[in-house]
Amino acid sequence: MTDERDNIIKIFLDRKIIWEQHNHGPHAAYDMADKHSGYYFNSDLAIMYPDLRRIAASYLASFVEDTQDDYWVFSYFASISASLALATEISTILGKRLGYFNIATGKTNFPILERDKILIVVDDIHSGGSIRKMLTAFKYANCNVIPTLLTLGNFSNKDDIDGLHIRSIVRRPIESWPAASCPLCTSGSRVLSARSQWKELTSADI
Repeated sequence: MTDERDNIIKIFLDRKIIWEQHNHGPHAAYDMADKHSGYYFNSDLAIMYPDLRRIAASYLASFVEDTQDDYWVFSYFASISASLALATEISTILGKRLGYFNIATGKTNFPILERDKILIVVDDIHSGGSIRKMLTAFKYANCNVIPTLLTLGNFSNKDDIDGLHIRSIVRRPIESWPAASCPLCTSGSRVLSARSQWKELTSADI
């Protein structure tokens, strides 16, 4: 499956879904956290293309044991909805129910029951904080979380989070810094918003 994974990463690179700073050009400011980095994975663009969304979802779904058991495919809902789009695609491939967890409220409105099985799907992983919130809520509801976590990008530098084995396409640690102490800013590199200024960020070095 390494060849398949490498092919998907090549598509990510060709379509400028993965960006990395070169030649002292601008660097990225994360919109969801107060940090800067010379690397960014744009999960919104990864799910924007129907062909790529299906290829990536099929690859990740292949890590789930083929079973006739009924279970939920759950993601979380925040200001970025790439996780939910990916989970929708995977739930369709697996033929399982879809649900989402509201990170802001710590709740879900879906009718999960005690002992329901849950497969967690997210767009990417950094600290794992949102995943731990989901796990806490599912534990409180006495649900059984499948010990496989599916994601497009694993940037946590971990293979497991709280007993869930991470299956991803992109895997690498990311060096990042708080905005107030960013060495790239100190060196004179211009900071650009990774989301709203993506086109400018991924163009030729400025």
